[in-house]
Amino acid sequence: ASALIEKKFYVQSKKMKRFDNGNSIFYSSVGTTCEVCPSSPVPMWQIKSEKIIHARDKQQLHFRNARMEFLGVPIFYTPYLRVPEPGIKRATGLLTPKILTSNLLGVGVKQPFYVNVNNSSDITLSILKTTKTKFLLETDYRKYFNNGKIFISGAAKPSQNNSILDGYFQVIGGARILDDSILRYDATAVSDSGFLGKFGYSDTDRLTSTIALTKQMNSGFSELSSTYFTSLRDNNQEEFSIAPNLYSRSFKYNKTLNMFLGTEVSLIGLTKRNLENDLRLNASFDAEKKWRLMNGLQLKSTTKLSSTAYKIHTGGRKETLFKYLNPTQGIELTFPLYRETNNQLDMIKPTFQLVYSPNLKMNDEILNTDSQQVKLDQSSLFSLNRFSGVDKQEYGLRLNSGVEYSMEKNGPLSYDLALGQVFRKNPSSQFSEGSGLSGLKSDILISGNFEYKSVFQVHGQQLYDQKFNLKQAETMLSYVKPTRSISSGLIFFEADPTKNRPNNLTELTFGLDSKLNKNLISHFNLRRNINQNENINASLKFSYENECAKINLSFKKRFTETNSLPADTSIELTFDLNGMGDKQNSLRKSNCLIYN
Repeated sequence: ASALIEKKFYVQSKKMKRFDNGNSIFYSSVGTTCEVCPSSPVPMWQIKSEKIIHARDKQQLHFRNARMEFLGVPIFYTPYLRVPEPGIKRATGLLTPKILTSNLLGVGVKQPFYVNVNNSSDITLSILKTTKTKFLLETDYRKYFNNGKIFISGAAKPSQNNSILDGYFQVIGGARILDDSILRYDATAVSDSGFLGKFGYSDTDRLTSTIALTKQMNSGFSELSSTYFTSLRDNNQEEFSIAPNLYSRSFKYNKTLNMFLGTEVSLIGLTKRNLENDLRLNASFDAEKKWRLMNGLQLKSTTKLSSTAYKIHTGGRKETLFKYLNPTQGIELTFPLYRETNNQLDMIKPTFQLVYSPNLKMNDEILNTDSQQVKLDQSSLFSLNRFSGVDKQEYGLRLNSGVEYSMEKNGPLSYDLALGQVFRKNPSSQFSEGSGLSGLKSDILISGNFEYKSVFQVHGQQLYDQKFNLKQAETMLSYVKPTRSISSGLIFFEADPTKNRPNNLTELTFGLDSKLNKNLISHFNLRRNINQNENINASLKFSYENECAKINLSFKKRFTETNSLPADTSIELTFDLNGMGDKQNSLRKSNCLIYN
């Protein structure tokens, strides 16, 4: 007797009984979701059992004295096995295990168990046991609400002294409050800095826990949040806790003046380890007006007024500081030129932006606690203030200039090229040499893009000093075809001691995805430090999939070592049975696997 259950699970048996309620029993049976051919009767995998019970009313398959075979070789025996029938999305039971080996953990197996709590929540419990570690228990809980969701994950193992547990805990979620407000939260705690990297959960070197309430309106945005940082780095640099963090931005268009008007208000508090709390209150107003003159000339004027008050602790005493008024004025002139032929459009767009901000005494007295990442690139070339936040204000009279050329054809080819530089009335000492913004003239910025048939793409951006020596470079290349894709990146940064970079940095990234045949795909990634002539990390993964199985085999190696990310080499093997449960049959058919 032969049967096809839910058009996916094929059963052959010596005898079959069918009951009035739709249930069936197959005796001395063989079951599989693989294609079975007369010329090749042995599929990739099959389950031979004394009895298969199809409980149609409960949508389950029960196997008695079952033996699983892979390519005809027995690999697993169980007196009883229960699986959901094909098409069932969620059912309590064991999931397919993962086999792994690594230098840090040894050889081991991770066995997950899925629990269907109800229609809106579930739990996945996993046990990891390796030759070099004790049992590790993982837990993942998911819950969906009408207005939000919550995900809870964690892992724990006995510590060395058996008195406490080592592990991590994370909760992520959010909920919509009213129609225009959303509450978001993301918190992570870890027992030691090396736990996440050792067990492969995360490569991060700093944990960020935050809770935020945001409100989005047609004419504005507001957010109230609090953030706590946990450093996993090899240094003792102090991490602040941010509470409160209030930001509100609103704008409107004035038809009478034909201009945009905007306001910003922010309140931020930084709490140190000694529980001292520094506060900063900032309010600003900005106005923007545009004119379109004859022959395509475009003119834009931007005015911004900002005022800031500080309450800070210095030397064990409180101090109050004020920036009463910090004005910035910018005028931008753009003159785009177009030339159109039958199948080609050329454009030259020169832009000149004159910006002035006075040098206030408070600029040098306030410690910059905002982001320290400042550099010259396409996104910051025409910025009124290239410092992040409001603690530091770029001052003086400066001219931001640039010209862009682009060419587009109706055919497969397009490219663009941009050139930019900043000129100042007086030399600037606000920025480091590595930023490209210091001195009387900034470094020369050159960037470009090239695209052919959406198959081959190149992006490049470089910074050169006044003698045209290379200081920074970033090049990205991609080649995409249906059967393979190649991506590569090369970055270069000149040494900058102010950014804890005493030596030049050159890194290469390379990725290759290739479809070896209709069932097998390979993935390769490499990150390499060119200056030190050493690899940082590399990975190789093979994925095989047909209508009845999906096999993933991955190799990973981390060459560098820190206290949070130790060097390691790992191998992982996973095996999924397609066609069982809700796993859909792949379109990459095996066309009958030949086995001798």
